[in-house]
Amino acid sequence: MATYDIGNKIRVTGAFTDPLDNDEPVDPSSVYFSVRTPEGVVTTFEYSVDSDITKSDTGVYYIHVPLSMAGYWYVRWWGLDSNGKATVAEEVQIQCSPHQAV
Repeated sequence: MATYDIGNKIRVTGAFTDPLDNDEPVDPSSVYFSVRTPEGVVTTFEYSVDSDITKSDTGVYYIHVPLSMAGYWYVRWWGLDSNGKATVAEEVQIQCSPHQAV
């Protein structure tokens, strides 16, 4: 787990692959990203609805998250295939220290 300072803006990347096809990159029908702050506030973004998410390649998406308070942040990428089945690309805990970024 990486530790960041308050005020850092981090880039969080999610990569989706097809385990039935040698883990080839694949674009889900829908792509979502959620972030939960140390206070427990959850914000969810959807690719093509929210401009915060950027697609950089087939199956690869990223978003920048500003860390505004100390504590543990949780981020999660997930997608839905054409049948509505969910797939998780990434789920990570991030620690933010009380030091201010310069």
